[in-house]
Amino acid sequence: MLYRLVKRAYKEPKDGGEWKPSSSAFLGRDYRVSVYRAALCKNDPNSIPTEEPGYVCRLIAQQVRTIASVKRDNPGSGETEKYEVLVEATPHGNHEAHADIYTHPAAPTKSAQKNVFRLLREALADLAKWEPGFAPSEKEE
Repeated sequence: MLYRLVKRAYKEPKDGGEWKPSSSAFLGRDYRVSVYRAALCKNDPNSIPTEEPGYVCRLIAQQVRTIASVKRDNPGSGETEKYEVLVEATPHGNHEAHADIYTHPAAPTKSAQKNVFRLLREALADLAKWEPGFAPSEKEE
């Protein structure tokens, strides 16, 4: 399981249902989404390093790796490009649990990279579930 800190980037569905993280909750640098491996956090979301308050959602790593919707129609060739979704351990600082989610291979242009990353973020938002006790409805603003 993976944890993602969501810094107030969420939305409420129009049907008045449960709060869900939006795709903007999965923005990242260099077309990578930063997450933490729950097992190395002792399954405690409180151990995620943060400088400001937020909420925590969880993702199942195997489901993330099998996202099938990261495909892009190449306007130049007319062919559909497929991108594999990877979860890679990338410890940094003093937090060994850090990992990145990204697509491979890299898209050929900046515009294509932005498009593929947007599709990845949308797919992650669809998969994300709030960690019990760390959802917007369970924490004070």
